[in-house]
Amino acid sequence: MHWRNLLRNILGSWLGIGADAITGFLLTRIVLHSVGDASFGLWILVSGLLGYYGLLDLGTRNAVIRFVARHNADGDSDSLSRVVSTAVAAYAVIGLAVLLVASVLAWRLQDIFAFQSARDLADGKLLVLILGAGAAIGFPLSAFGGALEGLQQFVRIGVVQAAATVSRGIAVVVCLRLGYGIVAVGILTVLFNIAAGTVNAAFVVTRFKQVTLALVHVRRDTLLTLGGFGMVTFWVSIANRLRFESDALVIGNLIGLQMVAVFAIGAKVLSYSTEVVSAMAGVFTPILSHADAVGDKALLTRMTFTGNYLASLLAFPIIVVLLFYGKLIIGLWVGPQYALSYTVLAIIAVPMAVYVSQSGTTRMLYGRGLHKSLAKLLFLEGVANLALSVLLGRRFGIVGVAWGTAIPLLVSSLVALPWLACRALDSTTAHYWRSAQVPAFVAVVPLIAVFGIIAAVRPTPGVLEAAAELAAGGCVYVAMTVNKFKTSRVSLAQ
Repeated sequence: MHWRNLLRNILGSWLGIGADAITGFLLTRIVLHSVGDASFGLWILVSGLLGYYGLLDLGTRNAVIRFVARHNADGDSDSLSRVVSTAVAAYAVIGLAVLLVASVLAWRLQDIFAFQSARDLADGKLLVLILGAGAAIGFPLSAFGGALEGLQQFVRIGVVQAAATVSRGIAVVVCLRLGYGIVAVGILTVLFNIAAGTVNAAFVVTRFKQVTLALVHVRRDTLLTLGGFGMVTFWVSIANRLRFESDALVIGNLIGLQMVAVFAIGAKVLSYSTEVVSAMAGVFTPILSHADAVGDKALLTRMTFTGNYLASLLAFPIIVVLLFYGKLIIGLWVGPQYALSYTVLAIIAVPMAVYVSQSGTTRMLYGRGLHKSLAKLLFLEGVANLALSVLLGRRFGIVGVAWGTAIPLLVSSLVALPWLACRALDSTTAHYWRSAQVPAFVAVVPLIAVFGIIAAVRPTPGVLEAAAELAAGGCVYVAMTVNKFKTSRVSLAQ
C-alpha cells in the first residue's frame, strides 16, 4: 500500500473521530451544566451499562473487517457477498435479543442502581429503552460499516460520521436550550446514529457491485467462520469493558452518582485525546489482514512497527500536554470545581500512553488472527482492574478506583503485550522498543523539558499564556519529530 493511500485513510479516519471528540468535548460541558451532576451521572451510568449491548456483537464486526479485507485482496466477490449478507442476518437476530435485554433492564433498573428520586428512576428506564431500541436497529447497520473498513473506505466513513456527529451536537444544544432534558439527548443520539448507519449501508449496496446483499448468500458455514474469529474478539470486548467501563459501575455502586461524573470527566479527557491514536491504528487492520492473506511477512513486520511508531509519535506528546495542562483544560471545560478529575487523569495517563503506543501491535494480532492471546491478556487485566478498583475504591474513593485501573494497565503494557508481539514477529524485546517507542520518546523529551521549565517558572498560566506555551512546545516537537522521522529505522509502506 502506497504511503499516500495510508495517509489519506488516516486523515479520513481522523475526520470522523475528530468530530466525535470535539463535539463530545463541547457537549459534555453543555449537557453537564444544563441537566446537573445527578442527571449527567445517570447518563454516564446508563450509556455505560448499555455499552455492554456491544458484547452481543460477539466480535462479528471485527470478523467482517478481516474477512472482507482478505476476500477483497483475493478478488473473491462471492465470499464477500456471503460475509456481508450473513453478518446482516446475524445482526438482525442479535437486535431482537437486545430489545429483550433492554426491556428486562428497564423493568429491574432500580435493583441495579440506587436512585435518589422517582424522576431519576423514570428517566433511567426511558433511556434504557431508547438506547436499547437504537442499538437493536444499529446492529444490522454496523455490518456495512465493518464492510467499508475492510474495503479501506475510511474517508467515506469519516465524512458520514463527522456529518452525523456535528448535526447531532447542534440538535442537542437546541433541544437543551428549549428546556428538554437528558431523555431528549438520548433520543437524538439514537436518531443520528441510525441515520449514519443507513447512509453507510446505502453506499455499500449501490457503489460496490462485488458485494451483493441477498438471503441466498446467508450461509451457515460463513456464520461459523465469522463466529470462530469473532468469539475471541467477544472476549476482548468483555475485557475492554472491565478495563475501561467497569469503573463507573463500581463508583455508582460504592460512592454515588455525583462521583461518577467527576471520574468520568477525567477519563473522558483522556479518552477523547487518545482516540486520535485509535483511529489512526484502525487503518492498519485491513492492511495487515491483506498482508497476511498474501503471506508477506516482511510487510507485516514493517507495518506493525510503522503503526507503533506513528502511534507513539501521537500518544506521547498528547499525554505530556495533558499532564502539564490537564488541570487548566478541565477547569475551562467544566469548571474549577472538578479539580479532582485531573487527579484521575494524571494517574491513568502514563499507563495509557504505553498501551496506545503499541496500537500497531494490537492491530497486527487482529489482522493475523492471533488475537486469542490478546484476549486472554486483556481479560486478566480487566479482572485485576475490577478487583483492585473495588478494593482500593472502598478505602480511597475515586482516586483508589483510578489506581485500580492504572496498575494492571501498566503491567500488561510494559511486559505482556511486547512479549506477545515479539513471539508473533520473531523479534526481540530490545528491537521491538527501539523500532518505534524509543525514537518517539527521544523526540518528546525536549517537549517535556520545555514544559517542565515553564511550569517551574509559572505554575498557573492563564489561557493566552498556555496557548503561547503550547504553540512554542509544538514547534519544538514538530522539529524533533521531522528529524527523527527522516532518520528513524521505521519505514512507511512503499
